[in-house]
Amino acid sequence: MLLEKISIVSITGLDLLNADVCGLRKIELGAFNGLTKLTKLEICCNGISEIIPGTFECMNILEQLDLSFNILQHPGNGVFSGLVNLNYIELS
Repeated sequence: MLLEKISIVSITGLDLLNADVCGLRKIELGAFNGLTKLTKLEICCNGISEIIPGTFECMNILEQLDLSFNILQHPGNGVFSGLVNLNYIELS
């Protein structure tokens, strides 16, 4: 399954997005663009193996990010750039 930007970017007032256990394998670059009020993002227990640098670039007010229980092994350089208000990240 692919999380595409057209599926959620129109919900601009969203402050929490929980996409746990959805069978996600890949997150398309720009999937979260437009979610300017998002402070908490939970994407745990999926099969995500790679996150493209720039995926979280426009998420400057995000405070919590949960990517636990995926198969992400080596996040690349710049994957978390733009997350200037992040105070919690779960990568277990």
